[in-house]
Amino acid sequence: DHVCKIYGQDEMLTAILLSMFLPFQFQLGDYTCERICPSVLVLGDTTVGKSTVTKSFIRHFGAGRFQTMDSKPTFSGLIGGNIPYGNRMAFSWGLLPTSHKAFVGLDEFAKLHTDDIGSLTNTLSSGVAERVTANGNRRTLCHVRLLYLTNPRGSSSLKVVDPFIAALKVMGTVQDLGRVEYLHIQHELKDRSVFTRNQKPTAEHVFTHEMARYLLSWAWSLT
Repeated sequence: DHVCKIYGQDEMLTAILLSMFLPFQFQLGDYTCERICPSVLVLGDTTVGKSTVTKSFIRHFGAGRFQTMDSKPTFSGLIGGNIPYGNRMAFSWGLLPTSHKAFVGLDEFAKLHTDDIGSLTNTLSSGVAERVTANGNRRTLCHVRLLYLTNPRGSSSLKVVDPFIAALKVMGTVQDLGRVEYLHIQHELKDRSVFTRNQKPTAEHVFTHEMARYLLSWAWSLT
């Protein structure tokens, strides 16, 4: 009511919130389960509010980063590589290593080629970003909470394709899809009149920016 102004899609909001609070390590009885780069995939057609909700949460919590995959996203941009610096090239770590222990939302994730998604496997599994340069090997820690926001690949629509097949095509392989902790399929609302109603807050605004940031900081400090 007070933050996102998105109605009738509570499950999607919960999935996006979950991605921000995912632990890197937790106990199952006597077993310690480690998830180096825990991730959530939200798959839905255009206009369901995936990006709007994510950016609203990032602003409200005051933490995390949001990146839209452009027409030619690169492995170097995500992990690291040489970039122009004046009249020479300089090495710089990419989006994921510079977000160590934090949260990254990747919008339009399907624009990333499946080969590049496969190339990320080693980093996402080991939690170590590594690049080989002329000056030797470079390594740094890369534990990141990831949220993938995407439409089906190509011009497909969830109205005509099976959602799980569409999710598999986005990730490329069964193995890469299997590394996703939670998959949420967001269909368009059948009752479109919800957008034209006079939506008034139904609860007091107690989950303020300060409280949200404190809660997220506390949760992140536990893992």
